[in-house]
Amino acid sequence: MPSMIVLNAKRTRKLPGVRSPKPVEARARRAIDSLMAPMLADVAARLAGLDSMTRIADVILALREAQDVWERVFAWKAEGLAGRWALDVDVIAKEKLGRAVGKVLGIDMALILDSPDVAVSVRLASMEAAGLIRKIPTDYIGRVSHAVYQSMRHQPFPEGRTLAEEIRLIGGFAEERARVIARDQTSKMNTNINQIRQTALGIQEYIWRTSEDSRVVGAPGGKYPQGNTMHGNHYVRNGKLFRWDEPPDDGHPGWPIQCRCVALGVVDRSQLREVAQVGKWSGPQTGWRLV
Repeated sequence: MPSMIVLNAKRTRKLPGVRSPKPVEARARRAIDSLMAPMLADVAARLAGLDSMTRIADVILALREAQDVWERVFAWKAEGLAGRWALDVDVIAKEKLGRAVGKVLGIDMALILDSPDVAVSVRLASMEAAGLIRKIPTDYIGRVSHAVYQSMRHQPFPEGRTLAEEIRLIGGFAEERARVIARDQTSKMNTNINQIRQTALGIQEYIWRTSEDSRVVGAPGGKYPQGNTMHGNHYVRNGKLFRWDEPPDDGHPGWPIQCRCVALGVVDRSQLREVAQVGKWSGPQTGWRLV
């Protein structure tokens, strides 16, 4: 269970939070959008002229063909996209944590040591993101096909929507899903990489810090006053001390879906391990292309 903060000011210092890098999230979102755009256009073209029952069977067959095509395309491109995405998070997280530790300790620390576990974390993060990207055409075209079937059976859509309106709504869901993937996976990558680097340095504890606004889950009178199993009550965790090896039920800051919280690592000088500088950071990879 988390405890209230009790820090020895002579021995411990609080690191600034290493927040999820928004520029990387934005680039990932644009890359996923650019991958989705031709798929959305292809599906729209296959649905063109769907104005009679005699055409529905042909359209359903065309959608099945489209799903096969786009599942292969996404499978081919997802791994490279996600790999560059995770590496970009790693580079920026490394620089931010190195700067933060250097400032707290009063030394020039250009680079945090690279534990072998970091490379494993980056690889696992890219695999998870790639898996989510690969599911996009299956989810989107599958839902469109289901809507066409529903129309063929003369089953009404919610709120009296027409088939065309239902398909537009499904497209909107797909675009929103891409936004969530970009934000959520960037946050998870950032949290995992920082956890590994902090614990490798001997930093075992952190202070939970929320965004301290009305969107914080659990905030009285806020937008989301109730926590749940996927995203606990983070309002009550603000300012409390946690250990990296004892995560809450829904994970460390940044791990629960859409979590904007950060972990402020607590540096205990008596436990901090020696850090060997092995190189110089050359800046984030601002020019990578995902597709």
